[in-house]
Amino acid sequence: MIDSPTLHVSLNARDRAVLTSLEQARLLTMAHVQRLHVTDGSPLSNVQRTQALLRRLHQLGLVQRVARLHGDRQVGSRGTVYGLSHLGLAVLFAPAAPPRPARRLWARRPFFHLHLLAVSDLYVALREQAAVDVLEFQPEPRCWRTFTLAGELRTQLRPDALVRLAKGHRTNRWFVEVDRGTEGLGVIRRKCQRYLSYEHTGLEQVEHHAFPQVLWLVPSQQRAAQVKQVVDQLQPQMAPVFVVSRLQDISDAL
Repeated sequence: MIDSPTLHVSLNARDRAVLTSLEQARLLTMAHVQRLHVTDGSPLSNVQRTQALLRRLHQLGLVQRVARLHGDRQVGSRGTVYGLSHLGLAVLFAPAAPPRPARRLWARRPFFHLHLLAVSDLYVALREQAAVDVLEFQPEPRCWRTFTLAGELRTQLRPDALVRLAKGHRTNRWFVEVDRGTEGLGVIRRKCQRYLSYEHTGLEQVEHHAFPQVLWLVPSQQRAAQVKQVVDQLQPQMAPVFVVSRLQDISDAL
C-alpha cells in the first residue's frame, strides 16, 4: 500500500486543489469540481476530464463517492457527490499529521447531504467571484462557538459556515446560515436571537476586533421577505447585523 507522503508527492497541482476544496467544503458534486478546477477546455472535454480526474482520485482511495441525490439535485454522473476520505485527508496534509480529525460523511443521511451541498453551492459561487478573494471558508463544526449566557448556562452558536473575504485592502467576515425553507420562522427568530446573545458577550470582538455580519442564504424571494420580516422585528440597532440574500444575488449582498 502506498503511504501518505508518497501519494502526496505523486499528486499534481490540480489533484491537490480538488482535495483542498473537498476539505473546505466537505461535500462537492462532480459539477462543483468541474466549475472550480476544470474550466480550461470545451464543455464536453471538461466533463470528460473531470470524470477521469475524480475516477483516478477514487481509485487511489483519496475521495469517496457518497451518493447520487434526487429531488432538487441533478441525477447522473454530474450529480454524484464526493467527500474526502481518511486517506485523502492524511495525504493532503502529508508529511505533517492531519491537523483535524477525519469527519464522517453521513452516508445514510440524504437530507443532511442536501444541506451540506447548499453550503457547497455558496463555496463554489464565492470562489467564482473574480472581484473577491476567499481568504477563509470554515464549514461546521469548525466555525461553531461555545459561550456562556446569563446565569452561567453554556450554549453553542452553530453557523453553517464562517467566511472571510477580501476585496482590495478591505476584508469582511460573515457567519452564514443556509436556509432551505424547511424551518418555521420561530426557529429563524431563535437563531437570530442567539447571534445577538453571542454578540453581546464581546468574545468575537476581542479576538477578531469586530463581529461578523450574519448572512441568511435563502432559496426564493418569498422566503427572503419572510426572513427579512423576522430580522426587522429584532432590536432596531441590531437588525443591520443580518443580511438576507438568494444565492444568485450573492455578489450584491457581500
